[in-house]
Amino acid sequence: MTDNEIATVLCSALTTAMPDVRVMQANQPTIQGAPDGIVVLFTEIHSKRVGYPKRTLTTDGNSFSESCIWEAIYQFSALSPQDPNDATLPTAKDVLRRVSWVLNGAAGMLALRQSGIAVLHIGDLQVTNIEDDQGQYTQTPSMDVTIQYLSTNNVPVSTHPVTKSNIYTPAQTTTDPSPASSKKTGTYPV
Repeated sequence: MTDNEIATVLCSALTTAMPDVRVMQANQPTIQGAPDGIVVLFTEIHSKRVGYPKRTLTTDGNSFSESCIWEAIYQFSALSPQDPNDATLPTAKDVLRRVSWVLNGAAGMLALRQSGIAVLHIGDLQVTNIEDDQGQYTQTPSMDVTIQYLSTNNVPVSTHPVTKSNIYTPAQTTTDPSPASSKKTGTYPV
């Protein structure tokens, strides 16, 4: 599974459950400024391989596949514009709580599992207060989500001839003919 496939699955699962929220990767190269409306942003902050690769020869014998389980930590954050005259608008923390419910709920977990992703852990909701460009303090909540997925790589089998060199000569077995010493029978290099 590639990074773009994971991003597509996460976006699809969240937008299906929360159609009023835009979901996108945080590292979009074409975005200028903050997006409009309620937005959930996510980015991968850490990944590691778990265990050893599994190698399987394909049926045609021309390649083999290597597959390995990976764990990745994605950081989710949210933006939600607030209007002092409308107290019904969700805050960014409310939006992230909904994200955690979707990712940890039965429907969301089923959709992710069918796509090859398992949610292992949803971290604490952390809130940082920052000062914006107009001198107002705003909250920027975030949470970390640990997922697990299988990554597969197809490797062609080498068609180069294999050269064997006989650099090891096995020892020859000799027996000591002396009847007085039966313990001296064994393998001796010649």
